Amino acid sequence: MKKVLVVLVTLLAFVSAQVAINAQEKMEKKMEGQKEGKEVLKSVSCDPTCGFMVRSHDEKELTDIIMTHAKKVHNKDLTEKDVKGMMKPVKKMEKKGEMMEKMEHKGMKMEKKGEKMEQKEMKMEKKEGTEEKKEEMKKPG
Repeated sequence: MKKVLVVLVTLLAFVSAQVAINAQEKMEKKMEGQKEGKEVLKSVSCDPTCGFMVRSHDEKELTDIIMTHAKKVHNKDLTEKDVKGMMKPVKKMEKKGEMMEKMEHKGMKMEKKGEKMEQKEMKMEKKEGTEEKKEEMKKPG
């Protein structure tokens, strides 16, 4: 009877240890996945003038999309290493309000660019008007 009890306790200890080891391995795999970018949301943004931005948990998907965009839109060949260097983890706390502020800021920059273009156009029109007046003055009466 003692032998059976010892065997059962030993077996119970072995099973418990195995369950703990399996749980630890599962946790380590999950942590590795986060380190490899499988769990972490990442983003890549193109040049601000282009405005293209993509987010994904899957680095392979992100890489494929960016390489395709670069080739089709900008006629550039990027390597996977180039794209990985462009990847940034997305902050979990990034709020819609912050995104809206960024978009508004970008919109303000675009408005300023538009204002500058309008000013240049006005200067050109003014210059053209001045040149026309000079030519009219040169014409005999």
